[in-house]
Amino acid sequence: MGCDLDCTTIGIGSSYTPTASAFQDADGNYLNSATGYWYLLDPDGETVLYSGAMSYVSASDGDYTGVISVGTTSALTNGVTYWVRVTLTQGQVTASRQLTATAGFPS
Repeated sequence: MGCDLDCTTIGIGSSYTPTASAFQDADGNYLNSATGYWYLLDPDGETVLYSGAMSYVSASDGDYTGVISVGTTSALTNGVTYWVRVTLTQGQVTASRQLTATAGFPS
């Protein structure tokens, strides 16, 4: 399942691909060489349950993608809403975005 930080469902037992597009600094420059991570947080958005790396999408303007594995999504609880946060750091710039996503069984 792909997501540009606007998806609302994580398929239990399916890999989930968080993507984040057009990350920029305060001056509007794209972050094309950042170090990035995704974090899957508890329903309160406070405790990191799982995390993984985000990779720059070649020849894009600040786009990054990652993979939340089947093993990770299989451990989620059906109907529970989690937080997905993507954080990128490039030099002195740190940028992040987050959304809520509900775990559910794919149809």
